[in-house]
Amino acid sequence: MAYKSRPGATKDFKPFTGGLPNLSQIHNSLAGVEQRLRSTEFYELEATEVIDVIFDEADLPLEVDGTPTYSLIGAIKGRMVNSQHKQPESRLGWIQPMDANIKQYPLIGEYVIVGRYLGRYYYAQTINMLGSPNSNSYPGYSGDKASLTDNTISQHAHNRSREVGATKIPNKAASGEFTVGDPFVPNPLIRQLQPSFGDIIFNGRLGQSIRFGSNPDTLEPNILIRAGQLTDAEAFGKTADVDNLKDNANKPVMEDINADGSSLWITTDQEVPLEVAIESDLTPTIDGKQIILNSDRLIFNAKNGGDIFCYSANDINFIATTQTVLESPKIFLGNVEATEPIVKGQVLVDLLLELIGILDGIHTVPTPAGPIPKFNAALTTTGPLAKAFADIKRKVKDILSEQNFTV
Repeated sequence: MAYKSRPGATKDFKPFTGGLPNLSQIHNSLAGVEQRLRSTEFYELEATEVIDVIFDEADLPLEVDGTPTYSLIGAIKGRMVNSQHKQPESRLGWIQPMDANIKQYPLIGEYVIVGRYLGRYYYAQTINMLGSPNSNSYPGYSGDKASLTDNTISQHAHNRSREVGATKIPNKAASGEFTVGDPFVPNPLIRQLQPSFGDIIFNGRLGQSIRFGSNPDTLEPNILIRAGQLTDAEAFGKTADVDNLKDNANKPVMEDINADGSSLWITTDQEVPLEVAIESDLTPTIDGKQIILNSDRLIFNAKNGGDIFCYSANDINFIATTQTVLESPKIFLGNVEATEPIVKGQVLVDLLLELIGILDGIHTVPTPAGPIPKFNAALTTTGPLAKAFADIKRKVKDILSEQNFTV
């Protein structure tokens, strides 16, 4: 806590001078003290319990003209733990986020830092009451419980974490039925990332994270982004990791590019233990400078008539377990200026079989001078020609690929 001088206020008053003061001097001196007190203003950054948060337009206060006060989206109704202890909710005002660009919206029952600037109150970051990125809601210190200045708070922090971890309900005994804000439900298994020296980490409430970190061995930079903490643990044999979290309150986790839901890893010198969806002789060693996307589905979409370009100084490899489909009005292979059309295999086979059938049925060749015998009928039905035609028909069918198809 501190005091500051009010703008334009008188700061000086005359102290006693010489001998015992008389009543007039005492009166004048007290008046000077009063003036000194009036010239200062108390201010403090104070822990404030979140009572409510505005997200919906229907909950916004109205302006004079009846329009909602949209500037209060994300504002909280908070009770300052010390200066407003046990103050009824009806007397509490709305407090806006301090930062206009980067906002961390608290849950009901969490505690934020509140300060008064330029005549208005603003809230900043959430106090790390339970050591959880998911929820630090533990209501009651601004009303039902002792002040946050009580030194027992730090002593019981670990016990509170275990209580919330076991029940998923913050301060259940003190508050009874309680919600941190529909539809959010606290999940004690969501943990912060295990940090390393020099890391800058953003932990989301639901298992999302961004790490500006490095390879721990070489200190080469990386950026690791994930959404979904160990959501595929069972599929990748990591259930023991989840069980370990259940047994250890607030134990941090590491990113897992396989068992996490969706991942984007950008590395400069790091071998990544990615389990590819299908083994192939083309699969490289996954190290060095690289960008890895890993999820159940990857979608690249160029809208508004845009294009997608893929360039490679070496090869472009597509490996799939079932099929690869290229669907387009026109497909050019080799060069965009290619003019030679690709033959349709089935059409060609049918045409060749029809031609062979016609040839097989010809026994004479008509001419102006009369028919000239061309084939011996016996040869075309049971002899060498018959066998030759049968071999050709069989080979024609081999033209068709079992792997590649076109329209």
